[in-house]
Amino acid sequence: SALVDGQIDVAWNGPVAHVMAEDLAADRPDGALVESCGMRDVDRDFRSVALVKRDRLLEGGEATVSAMKGQTIATGSTDSPQGHLVPVDWLVHTVGIDDANIISHEFDLGKHGDTAVGEIEAMKAMLAGSEGTSAALVSEMMYQRGLDGALDGIDAEELRESVVQLRESPPVFDHCSFDALVGDHPSDGGKSSDIDSHRAKVGAFSNAVLSMDMNDPCQAPIMKLEGINKQWMGPRIDPGGAVRTALNRKGIAGAGLSSSFGTQIRAFSSSTASFGGGERVAVLGAGVSGLQTVRAMRAKGFDVTAYDPNPSVGGLWRQNYLSYGLQVPRQFYEFPDLEFSDVEVGAYPTGAEVQRYIERYADHFNLGDSIALNTSVTKVTQNEDGSWSVKIKTSDGKEEDNHFDKIVVSTGLYSSKNPALPSWATGETASEFNGEILHSSQVTKADQISGKKVVVVGNGKSAVDLAVASSNAGADSVTL
Repeated sequence: SALVDGQIDVAWNGPVAHVMAEDLAADRPDGALVESCGMRDVDRDFRSVALVKRDRLLEGGEATVSAMKGQTIATGSTDSPQGHLVPVDWLVHTVGIDDANIISHEFDLGKHGDTAVGEIEAMKAMLAGSEGTSAALVSEMMYQRGLDGALDGIDAEELRESVVQLRESPPVFDHCSFDALVGDHPSDGGKSSDIDSHRAKVGAFSNAVLSMDMNDPCQAPIMKLEGINKQWMGPRIDPGGAVRTALNRKGIAGAGLSSSFGTQIRAFSSSTASFGGGERVAVLGAGVSGLQTVRAMRAKGFDVTAYDPNPSVGGLWRQNYLSYGLQVPRQFYEFPDLEFSDVEVGAYPTGAEVQRYIERYADHFNLGDSIALNTSVTKVTQNEDGSWSVKIKTSDGKEEDNHFDKIVVSTGLYSSKNPALPSWATGETASEFNGEILHSSQVTKADQISGKKVVVVGNGKSAVDLAVASSNAGADSVTL
């Protein structure tokens, strides 16, 4: 969407993102198009394979795709083009096998199978026979890595001896590519000078990438870091062909569907498919990570309760140091399933604006029913059976014990309750200083700074924020 909105000139898109960008562009009134302008050689003709346990083949039977009939088949995550979308579409609509039990392994949803963790777990399930799994659909690349002994948890010899690759395979497709918007560019109303500038930038970028040479000792390390085998390759006409077919059949992509783009792209990560089985989960903290954990685990069938000692959600965004806020534009700090529409694209939200957005997220998805505010977790103990006992204390002093199957710690990286101070700020050296030593979290009002000589120790986000805030608050001098 950033590409089609004109916020960026070139996007590195996987095939699912490529297809959805095409749909967004196609529904624009100016007839803009999304086209590939280059890709890695290893991303051309990407292939998935069909695997089946050797002992499931009939004696003397051939290793053909008919062996998949009636099998329990493991796949990668449901948004993976190579680990689920293309091979499952092929199995059902091309081969005609509709009696198989497909079990997807949902890892890193929202990344479109980029990490391939789901594919690794699918092969593990096949080898172990988990839930009766006897076959798998994964990328040829990950299967080969398994045979090479390059995947943790997968025995290469066992994979080689007990699994057969079937003769037939799903259609090939191109994977990641650099995409650019061609036609009238949306920025600044599509003025001709801006359009020419955009095309020039895209052309210069494409030429620079495609001219890289693996034989150049300066460029080779960069190309290898990108996973390139020999060279960057030029664009192809239809990088996402088989992927588009699969998405169209699922009703996620196609003409006229771009108006619900947010819903489409989130259809995977917001799946209500249940695998939690009602297990009880305690989430410690109701900040950014805690709220997303509650939402994700509830969607998967878990019985979730989050505990937070504060009177509202938000964690450190509730209150913090003087003039705290985001150090990045709002579009780089938003939940994947709720746009940060309170602030314009490109703006740097204040801490209060971020807090309101977080509260809106909790309200939008009705997360409050699963959150116990004003409630501290005072002790967590694992029981002999692997379950957990959680002791809580409410703001009115009431204590009780609760039992859970799982614990998710979402307390974040920072804490204003236990500020980290160097030894010189708390030891004998500190007593020799005639001024006041404060942690950043303790600087909350302008009158703490006004008229004083301020030294800010550090060069992180809070340090830079406070250096600026101290200057604006009327400090006599500020040294960072």
